[in-house]
Amino acid sequence: METARIDPDNLMVYQRDFANDNPRIDFLARSSESILHDHMFMTETEMDHHRFYADFLRPRGLRYYLSVGSQVFDHEIRGLIALHRPGGIAGADEAGIARIGQLKPHLMRAMRVFWNRIKLNSDPEFFARNLRRYSLTAAEQRLARSIAYGEGLTEYASRCKLSINTVYTHYRRIKSKLECRSQAALITRLYAIANGMPSTENSPRQIVDPGI
Repeated sequence: METARIDPDNLMVYQRDFANDNPRIDFLARSSESILHDHMFMTETEMDHHRFYADFLRPRGLRYYLSVGSQVFDHEIRGLIALHRPGGIAGADEAGIARIGQLKPHLMRAMRVFWNRIKLNSDPEFFARNLRRYSLTAAEQRLARSIAYGEGLTEYASRCKLSINTVYTHYRRIKSKLECRSQAALITRLYAIANGMPSTENSPRQIVDPGI
């Protein structure tokens, strides 16, 4: 699939001169659909005469977008991950919509890690204090923070110059102390602890899928 992206200079032009004329933003605010594309709210003829499409996108070789939208940031902001496509490519078709639908869970998981990293960075000491309540050793706390930030066990072992067996031993002890049977449950548990809402594996806090 051919794609194109907006470079930083063009992004500044967009924010200054065209953001208020972008019909996608208004449609995003009104729509409850999770996968969005231009033909849901505008015809080809309307695109040809619309300032956003004609004066901003067309000179930059762009035309269409196909996006995965979601409720993000604790339900306060609606966002999306968008794939921009040049004008030489037809608008969203069934194959493209199906493809973005297959990518959606992977994109959402990546963005969930991204957003929770921001939240963890906002008050790392709060997370550390909460972790200590569960009798984690200093080494286990370091690994727990690494897991919450999305780092894999192998990468953690390499970065910290530890044997993978040592890391797996700490990992198993963390899961035991936090009463989690799987890595997915552990990550959910760690995010809940980081936000001051401890939960058990049987009743995990639901983390909202983020997007941009």
